[in-house]
Amino acid sequence: MILDSSFRAGTPANVCFVRFVSPLCTVPGTTDNILFSNYRLRQKELNGGGIRLEVSTVRILVVDDYEPWRRYVAMALQKKPELEIVDEAIDGLEAARKAQQLQPDLVLLDIGLPKLNGIEAGQRIRELSPRSKILFVSENRCWEITEKALCIGACGYVVKSAAAGELLPAVEAVLNDQRFVSASLLAMISPALRATRRRKRGYRARHQPSL
Repeated sequence: MILDSSFRAGTPANVCFVRFVSPLCTVPGTTDNILFSNYRLRQKELNGGGIRLEVSTVRILVVDDYEPWRRYVAMALQKKPELEIVDEAIDGLEAARKAQQLQPDLVLLDIGLPKLNGIEAGQRIRELSPRSKILFVSENRCWEITEKALCIGACGYVVKSAAAGELLPAVEAVLNDQRFVSASLLAMISPALRATRRRKRGYRARHQPSL
């Protein structure tokens, strides 16, 4: 659809006025595309026609025991103004506790965590904060671990070494109710098994739209 939007004087910076909205649109005055989803879009009809769209914040909990990596993730997410890190955790027990307390929209979760590994932490988070989506971000490339992560209810799995090109697309996919698995992981399994996984779970991977 055609986007017809503009800012009006005296309105917050995250509010724009549109008549037609496409799923992927660019807010005037910015260079970034904003993917409007159920998490980030509130709309209200205006007198005289048009719709007011307020871009709400996606609240994210980052869980990793390596501080430089958490800083990297924070820098990467800053590229999308609608993404907000509400807190961090450095072990699995802390992750479960903070997820219960904060009820974040999204949890970025490592596998190799102290006190409670990522799989066990993910299971607890699913119980304590059932509306939180979980995206694993780990350097563990074992397909069996990936399967376990997805079987507990996670929405995706990104290999850390591919995060520069895959982290934001994975976040966008997960927030739009899609699954995402790093292309390097999908490349490890046979085409026949890959087709079976696709039929069962509908994986999405960057640069592999035919999977």
